[in-house]
Amino acid sequence: MSHLAAEVRRLAPWYHTFELPGGIVTDGYFDLRTVVGKLPLPESLAGKRCLDAAACEGFWSFELARRASSCTGDLCVVSDRPRHGRGPGRSRIPRRRTGDA
Repeated sequence: MSHLAAEVRRLAPWYHTFELPGGIVTDGYFDLRTVVGKLPLPESLAGKRCLDAAACEGFWSFELARRASSCTGDLCVVSDRPRHGRGPGRSRIPRRRTGDA
């Protein structure tokens, strides 16, 4: 088992299903991968700013960032309290505190 696969198992349970490098897929409560193609999202969001409110683990934050937007997840809430067993700072999506420019 790879280090990444072991870490994915250690951090379970996952809220969202994610496809990670090496064919690793998290066992999320919600698998939104098939939903993406059903929404009228433009392929490119270059030059746009997006907010993923209540991002949880950030499925939509990552999808919007993949489409080249400037995406901020959890804009209104920053806490040192772990969420879904992950703890703060695990996401690669930048976070801002309320009132930050």
